Amino acid sequence: MMRQAAVLTTILAAFLATALAAAAPQLPPAPQLPGDSIRVSLITFAPGDETYELFGHTELRVISSDLATAANPTGDWFFNYGVFDFTTPGFFWRFARGQSDYLCMPVLPSLVTQDNEGRKMTEQVLDLSYDEACALRDYLAWNAQPENREYRYRYFSDNCATRPRDIIERAVGGTLQYHNDSLPRATTYRQLLTRYTAHYPWEQFGIDMILGAPCDTLIDTRQQMFVPMLLARAMATATRDRDGRATPIVSQTIVLLDGPDDGTVLPPTPWYLGPVAAMTALLLITLAVCLHDWRRRRLSRWFDTIFFLSLAIAGAVVWFVAFASSHEATWPNYNVLWLNPLWLVLAVLVWRRKWARPLRYVALVGAILTLITALVWLTRLQVPNVAFWPLAAATTARTLTLVHHTKRQ
Repeated sequence: MMRQAAVLTTILAAFLATALAAAAPQLPPAPQLPGDSIRVSLITFAPGDETYELFGHTELRVISSDLATAANPTGDWFFNYGVFDFTTPGFFWRFARGQSDYLCMPVLPSLVTQDNEGRKMTEQVLDLSYDEACALRDYLAWNAQPENREYRYRYFSDNCATRPRDIIERAVGGTLQYHNDSLPRATTYRQLLTRYTAHYPWEQFGIDMILGAPCDTLIDTRQQMFVPMLLARAMATATRDRDGRATPIVSQTIVLLDGPDDGTVLPPTPWYLGPVAAMTALLLITLAVCLHDWRRRRLSRWFDTIFFLSLAIAGAVVWFVAFASSHEATWPNYNVLWLNPLWLVLAVLVWRRKWARPLRYVALVGAILTLITALVWLTRLQVPNVAFWPLAAATTARTLTLVHHTKRQ
């Protein structure tokens, strides 16, 4: 354990070097444990106002004299599986491709609340035997060592919430039982994402664009626990086998820092600033331009270039995530039919009269692909964002206008 303690001190020193100096709310003093007792808890942070905080956060807390160091004489550590290193070579490229590695980081109690900004922090003390707590503590100490701390992050299946859950399950020998009535029934990944991004409609718009059909399949209780808040709810009623009896896994629940149960998310975005209003306005503008072009028998090429270039850029992002990344639930994504780099061709062809025929064919293909995508949405094979409908309608209207106009040339 001495080597483990030394490793913890080294990691802590690196963390301290980058920690912000701003004052943070203080946690209650760590409880005094008798002798060599070990206390293990599941820590849940309520959602914050940043996009990456909307689903809350989970950590494991271990208090053990065997983890005591000069900087932390109480041996009170919070193990955080949500840490990543921006300085890693190629970090942003790897992140975009779904190949980002996160870290297991032990953190001092005084640093856990850094930049907490009023988020509620709840502790669920786990009912573990001494041997189970020892095994869990030793695993975390091993996992925090530099050579062991990295893991390949997966948003739905391997994140800061699912890791602690798996560790707890392993500690009790796989006897942990969750009760289905503790979490929403008949839900999907997309419905949960929509629920927690309700006040952030543009983030929701982007999520619905790049996440495909797998997000719309029903998920079970355990799969819902990728959301830290839902993991805490499931643990609150979960039971484990102990001496042949089903006993609650949580022996005590403590509010370490008080705050709103729903967190500190921003107020709802006004409807007129959301994507539905923006896409509806775009549809009306597109229809007005189309009507204007039909009357004067000329195309508004500047509009087509801006419109189709924007679709091409969105399509490039959707195609990259769908075909070149290993992110979860991004394939199959039927939005690739409608949002694709093909639109760049229209943005260019519209400027040359001699290219009228290929322009007509490409526009017709674009209209057909958009309509096929709409049929997919209607069948609920992949559920669209509401704002997709006016945008798809604008796309169809403009492509059909191009088809009609080029027939006259």
